[in-house]
Amino acid sequence: MSLTYTTWFQRIMELSGLGEQTINFAAILPNVIDIAEQRLYRELNLLGAVTTDSSASATANTRLFTLPVPASGRFVVVNQVNIVTPVGSTVANGSLVPLVPMSVDFIQMTWPSQTAPSATTVPEFFAMVTDQTLYFGPAPGAAFNVQVIGETRPTPLSASNATTYLSLYLPDLFVAASMVALGMYGNQGGVNNGQAAAWEQAYQALKASADMEENRKRFAGASWTSQGLSPIAMPQRG
Repeated sequence: MSLTYTTWFQRIMELSGLGEQTINFAAILPNVIDIAEQRLYRELNLLGAVTTDSSASATANTRLFTLPVPASGRFVVVNQVNIVTPVGSTVANGSLVPLVPMSVDFIQMTWPSQTAPSATTVPEFFAMVTDQTLYFGPAPGAAFNVQVIGETRPTPLSASNATTYLSLYLPDLFVAASMVALGMYGNQGGVNNGQAAAWEQAYQALKASADMEENRKRFAGASWTSQGLSPIAMPQRG
């Protein structure tokens, strides 16, 4: 059953055996949410955390590109970078040229110069330099629009943000992660060491199940097979 902030709060109180008036219990819940959510977003490859942004453009004869910041927050993981051609086109009326991820060393050795071979040069590769910047290889010859697809951190669950992807579609796993996080507070969180260990075991089992479903969404992994193809012959993607 999907959860809202209110029903999640009630579930946590019931499972921990603590009342709403317990000293500091309400004060630690935002930290519990943060610990649980951050763990889930790091450990699960969730399509629900993927964002597409096409608001930035490359700079001609400059291989360095700074990632845009979507409304959902900065990119944490970059999955794909596409160049929109021809120059001046948008995603709606242009064509996407997908770039291949490579190493910084490859980019620097293959294209040591910042100058593009011509004004129409379209990058073929990209390499992450920092978590928010990348190199194009070769440098773009013009100010092409750039589409970035990657993972961001959705707005946390709270009284003012009643539902999230985790509370709606992975409520059991989110509760288990919350109980593990609550166990970090010891008696104040109402979860003893034995209970915390049991919740961690439950979390691991539920996470494995969620991983299988996410792999099916991505047409990847042993949990998905294409109709008419054996698992051995099936091309793997992911």
